Amino acid sequence: KRTLKPDHFKWAAFYLVAKRVSTQANFHTVYMTFLDKLGDKDLFEEVRYRTLFTVRNLLRSNDIVSSTTERSLLKNLGSWLGRLTLGKNQPLLHREVDLKGLLFDGYERGWLIAVVPFAAKVLDGSKQSWIFTSQNPWVMGLLKTLAELYHLADLKLNLKFEIEVLCKSLSVDLKAIQPSNLLRTRRKPKFESNPDFNMRVVETPKRAPQSP
Repeated sequence: KRTLKPDHFKWAAFYLVAKRVSTQANFHTVYMTFLDKLGDKDLFEEVRYRTLFTVRNLLRSNDIVSSTTERSLLKNLGSWLGRLTLGKNQPLLHREVDLKGLLFDGYERGWLIAVVPFAAKVLDGSKQSWIFTSQNPWVMGLLKTLAELYHLADLKLNLKFEIEVLCKSLSVDLKAIQPSNLLRTRRKPKFESNPDFNMRVVETPKRAPQSP
């Protein structure tokens, strides 16, 4: 603590988020304990800023759908962001990350493969909160949106699994969640080559044999 001066906070936040947190999800508890032990509010805010900055860059990436590496980084940062905010009983502000808007946008653009795991990991941070419980209107609103996505026909099983794991972690019965009814107001996605959905194979009817 004596060595890490305020002049080093930006570098420390960059190194922690870019080189450690984004790639080492198993050590998030260690890194959070490190920040808690230092107990410096300015450093904490710098880490939060760097986390959000990195998340926004990934969400703007044209490769986020095709790159498993970028999706893994985003998912890890979602878990970390949930710990930084909801896990500390701090709100995730709409101007920082609009999770519901991300899910709707992901539905329309074929980006659910990236944003559903991210949103689920952010929400998973609420299991450590006494404010952002499943009874919290903001949390429940997001769970209802995820439930509506869950029941979409032909949604990829890995996306359904992310939602199931989240509900289990929060001790919420997915079957008891009343899905929202908001996707009907959104533009329907193109299903051809869409990584979010299983394509239905429609067999071409065979021509009846002609009599000689």
